[in-house]
Amino acid sequence: MAKRDKRIERMQRNPKTVRPDELDAALRGAGFTVERQTGSHKIYNYGPYTLPVPQHKQYIKEIYVGQALDLLAKIAGEGDTKTADTVAEEDA
Repeated sequence: MAKRDKRIERMQRNPKTVRPDELDAALRGAGFTVERQTGSHKIYNYGPYTLPVPQHKQYIKEIYVGQALDLLAKIAGEGDTKTADTVAEEDA
């Protein structure tokens, strides 16, 4: 099992104790980029997907971890044959 997969599995098991650096590593490992950071909010971008993540405390709130995991699962389900643009057209 790859390190990225272990990190995601740990976040799924206990989403209340995910630190900002762990979520950042998981998102960047999946191909997300930090579009910008305003104060304590990082805005991650992957093709048509945007994910704002406030980082006010030691741990990320469970709702934001859940949103990130849902998006990571959606992207992983796309496979290597589809581009982000193709998925955006299918969602529309």
